Amino acid sequence: ADGGEDTSCTQTVFHALASARQAGIFVPNETIAKAVKYLESAQDPSTGGFAYTPRGNRKTTPACTAGGAYIAQLAGQRDTEMVNAALRHLKSMAPGIITGGGSYYYYTHYYAIQAMVQAGDDEYAKWYPLIRDALITRQNEMGAWAKGKGGSSYTTPMAIIILATPHRYIPIYQR
Repeated sequence: ADGGEDTSCTQTVFHALASARQAGIFVPNETIAKAVKYLESAQDPSTGGFAYTPRGNRKTTPACTAGGAYIAQLAGQRDTEMVNAALRHLKSMAPGIITGGGSYYYYTHYYAIQAMVQAGDDEYAKWYPLIRDALITRQNEMGAWAKGKGGSSYTTPMAIIILATPHRYIPIYQR
């Protein structure tokens, strides 16, 4: 309401709303439509990527692009140009965003792998081996993932969730 929203927080909240809806909790269609409208305002039409905020600095980020694609898919925008453009933009940054790093590496790939699952078996089959292999090389001798913001108490669970994607244990991660 105060105009202080950002794409990252919007993604997290919408992910929770989508999970609630899937569990049978009423989430008004109007709420879903507002999330889609927000995403439309945060997307860069020239690249398809999503910016951290729709106002001010409109520089797109891999994390916001991955998360934006995923929540747009959960919002029923699966085969739209909004999602397809975001997925093309993500793929155009690979393998750099997979093998390189970045300050929000695990957050980016948490959302990217879910977006690829939602995009279909072909997209997922191309993306998963790349991120799986990159994560395995990042694991330390103790079995943890310690590189990245938040330390191993954050990066290790995120890496495990990404690596567990083929099993699709959690309902919201299913197609």
